[in-house]
Amino acid sequence: MDILNQLTEFIFSEQYWPAHGFVLSGLWVLVSAIAILAKRLNTTLHVLLFVIVDFTTLFFSITAIYRVSFSFDKFFEWTPLKQVHVVGGILFF
Repeated sequence: MDILNQLTEFIFSEQYWPAHGFVLSGLWVLVSAIAILAKRLNTTLHVLLFVIVDFTTLFFSITAIYRVSFSFDKFFEWTPLKQVHVVGGILFF
């Protein structure tokens, strides 16, 4: 249960959004590129890297939707950029 509490604290902390952005943009591109190159060396490494990319993408996508779901009633008060970002994230998911 301690792990779930730590996870919940992270999801609602100030560090969540920078991590969300970094993982879903920079890290995703870098690890995917490495995974593509790794296929030449080792298929197992290639698959493992893409599994890591897929699971971290799912984690940050689902938790972001969960985190903003509590404020959907204020959707029309958000900036247009935030509205498009959230709707795009939901459609991508």
